[in-house]
Amino acid sequence: TRWFYEENGIDVGEDEPMVEDTWQKSYKFGKTAEKGGLPPSYQAMDAKTLTKFQVGQPPANKKFMQFLLNDRKVLRFKAYWDDPTLYGGRIYFIIHYFLSDNTVEVNEAHSRNSGRDAYPVFYKRGPMYKKNKVNAYPGMLVSDGGLYMPEDFKVGDSISVWGRDVVLYDCDDFTQKFYKEYMDVDQKQMTMDVSEKPLRHIKLAPPPHNGIGTEQDSLINCHMIQPKPPKVDLAKLMSLSGESLRFEAKMANGEPEDECRRFVIAFFPDTDRVAVYELQQR
Repeated sequence: TRWFYEENGIDVGEDEPMVEDTWQKSYKFGKTAEKGGLPPSYQAMDAKTLTKFQVGQPPANKKFMQFLLNDRKVLRFKAYWDDPTLYGGRIYFIIHYFLSDNTVEVNEAHSRNSGRDAYPVFYKRGPMYKKNKVNAYPGMLVSDGGLYMPEDFKVGDSISVWGRDVVLYDCDDFTQKFYKEYMDVDQKQMTMDVSEKPLRHIKLAPPPHNGIGTEQDSLINCHMIQPKPPKVDLAKLMSLSGESLRFEAKMANGEPEDECRRFVIAFFPDTDRVAVYELQQR
């Protein structure tokens, strides 16, 4: 048929796969399972191990071997989570991945005087699933997989911890060496800079003097809750008390009605104050 249409210059297009219904999919899946084409589940492997143990053959305990080879080997990541609630902020975490049993621990990295409770445990050590779900009843078998493995932790990506998107931004030297040696992944190149900008505090200017009392007395009320009288230079007060420097002055604003006005400016060196007096004119 294709040759006939091509001889007549008609393009019939490429072949498309036949649409499979639900019965065909289940039939193929069953045949593949019967021939052993599907990988065995953890439950099936545990059953085989138990059978070997019952007939007297010593089984290989993979979990025990994993513990012996990777005990005290921990991958350490630094991460943060932006709390989207009303009064939320950025919370930093320290994530530990234990290679001995594929468990994860998440602790909050509180800064000094952060105001948060001193309970750093955010996720207790245990297997961490990518999607949280609840079984219909206790003891129900669950599907294999869904756990976070070392290849799922990459600096710059995010992981889901109790429905929260936690972003990884750094890791320690041992973690970088582990990924470079076993997975050929350079975690150092993907390190993120999450340093916050320093806060800039604007200093408020003191309010203007209201004219009651001296300016020093009014200003000291802005510096402390229980104001104290300002300190006085007793040496200057004892040696220069009663002294004053007097200057004669006149208005220089160019107004004709102010040309005849005369002033006396007095400076008192004992208190560093200035007084201005106007002389009476006829």
